[in-house]
Amino acid sequence: MADPEHPYEYSTSAPVPATASGKRDADLAVVALICSCTGILFCGLSTVIGIVLGHVAYRRAGRGEVDGRGMALAAIIVGYTIVALWLSLLAVVLILLSGRN
Repeated sequence: MADPEHPYEYSTSAPVPATASGKRDADLAVVALICSCTGILFCGLSTVIGIVLGHVAYRRAGRGEVDGRGMALAAIIVGYTIVALWLSLLAVVLILLSGRN
C-alpha cells in the first residue's frame, strides 16, 4: 500500500531486462545444452564446454539471477553421460587393440 504522503515510490536499483514473457533469459543454459548435445558428434570436445557452462548456469539460476535451472541441469546430465559413453568406447577400443598382440 502506498504511503499517502509519498504516493509514488521510486526504486534505486537498475531494472532487470526481461523477455516478452517477463522472465529473464536462460541463454547460458541453452548454450550449455547445445554444447553438451553436440559433443556426441565432436568426440566429446564440446561436451566439456557444455558441462562447464551448465555448472555456471545452474549456479546462477540457483541464486535467482537467471531462469533455466532445469535446462542447465539437463546440460550437466547429458554432458556427463556423453563423456561416459566416449570413455567407454575408448576403453572398448583399447581392449580390442590390446587383444590382438
